[in-house]
This record gives sequence, structure tokens and C-alpha cells, in this order.
Amino acid sequence: MRNATILVVNLRGVATETIKNIVLAGIGKLIMWDCEDVAAEDLGVGFFFRDEDVGKKVRFSSLLIVINFSYGERVQV
Repeated sequence: MRNATILVVNLRGVATETIKNIVLAGIGKLIMWDCEDVAAEDLGVGFFFRDEDVGKKVRFSSLLIVINFSYGERVQV
């Protein structure tokens, strides 16, 4: 898994927990893709989004959270 490249599309719901688990396990490269903006209803779905993220692109708002627990894995949006 350390050499794997994983693409995750639509960063909501179960995807946020999955991303956390695969990053903590250690992967070669994570690619996250979502073209939507963070909506108010997304705030209760997972731990990636905060109040100040509403209206911002999902992929950029979640990037900072993922980088905080990635331990040097390559993360791309």
C-alpha cells in the first residue's frame, strides 16, 4: 500500500473517514477530486469541513485537514 496511488472522488460522507484511514495506514499518493463547493449541510457529514469553509471548494477545504495527518505522504487535489 505504501506504493499505491489512490483516487477519491466526491469527498463527502464515508469518503472522509476512508481518506483518514488510508492516509494513517500510509500510502504512496492520494489524489482527491471534488468540483463542488462546501454547503452548510456538509458541516454535519464529516470532520473535514468547518463553518468558514462554506462556499469554498471541497477539495481545497479538505486538503489542509488531510495534510495535518498525512505524515509526508503525497497528497494532490
